[in-house]
Amino acid sequence: MSPRRGRATLAALATLAAVSLLATGGSPAVRAQPLAIGSAPAAGRLLVARETLLDPNFVHTVVLLVEADSEGVVGLVVNRPTEMPVERVLAGAETIDEPVWVGGPVEPERVSVLVRSDEALPGTVPVIAGVRLGGTLEMIESAVEDGLPFRVLSGYSGWSRGQLDHEIGRGSWYVLEADEAHVFADDPEALWQRLSERASAPWARRGGRADGETLVAP
Repeated sequence: MSPRRGRATLAALATLAAVSLLATGGSPAVRAQPLAIGSAPAAGRLLVARETLLDPNFVHTVVLLVEADSEGVVGLVVNRPTEMPVERVLAGAETIDEPVWVGGPVEPERVSVLVRSDEALPGTVPVIAGVRLGGTLEMIESAVEDGLPFRVLSGYSGWSRGQLDHEIGRGSWYVLEADEAHVFADDPEALWQRLSERASAPWARRGGRADGETLVAP
């Protein structure tokens, strides 16, 4: 895992200059990666860990890629909720009754927010249809006021381009097209099992699809 600081998207979404991180209480602990076809992983796709991936940071994870260019790839784990309330990582969030999610092992003090919305929202950038990325308390409060589902994530996942290509090439990850229903699954802790079974099914290995889930790299 290569920490990749200063990337454009992350710098824009989670510096939280107006929102101080709580110094007490710590950050949520990070709990314990098919051959690529054609193009490299792109923003808006999912990485689904294969059983062969034993890195404790990524065992049984599903990662939404939010940025990808010639230098590398940034993603957020979307199936690792914790029991820690948001107020433990964001000052001023005492009234927000939501848990923190583990976004990845890099910079756990950095906070990102995924919000489910078809409309453009101030302070956010689109990731896929129906999902936007931001990182301020004001944006969270706006989502609460408008009744929009959102997830607050601590840390992120980052790879150099060659590093992730190598992991995919050695059979550590499935690569799927992402959908808002994956990112905001009602059963996040069962998401990995469902996607893993579908990605490894015979129809998937032949380049097929089911229930809108398209295999990019079998």
